[in-house]
Amino acid sequence: MASSRTYDKRSLGSLITRMKAMKGTELSVGFFEEDQYGADNENLPVAQVAWYNERGVGREIPSRPFMETTFTEAKNIRAFAQGVEDVFTDVLDKGRLTKRKLADLGTKIQDIMQQTIADWSTPPNSQWWANIKGKNDPLVFTEKMLKSVKYKVEKS
Repeated sequence: MASSRTYDKRSLGSLITRMKAMKGTELSVGFFEEDQYGADNENLPVAQVAWYNERGVGREIPSRPFMETTFTEAKNIRAFAQGVEDVFTDVLDKGRLTKRKLADLGTKIQDIMQQTIADWSTPPNSQWWANIKGKNDPLVFTEKMLKSVKYKVEKS
């Protein structure tokens, strides 16, 4: 994935300007404050429920580390690295599409995390909970958590 480019020194000032313009720009992916379950679930933040599933809570909720898996599987790391390379290549070239490239990377991470949630199978639900849900899909019941995975490109 390494790329090599040559730049003349005259464009250094332009590059510095582009880098300064990007300062404080962040890509965040995950669960955000505005996403909550309804009153029937005590308006729990989706991020809290995701964390309970990620790390587990006693014997009632076993650990299902879907976020860690999203960011540590080799195939995902390669996809993320390509996205990061695209962002930096754009900044180095002209910087015209950098926010779009960050959004593309955010979409890629969002899609992979949603797929990880949808595909998660171990440990399975207890038989009691699977009967209530009508299926044995450990991380999907109402699809609220699945649909709440989002990304934001913001400047702080």
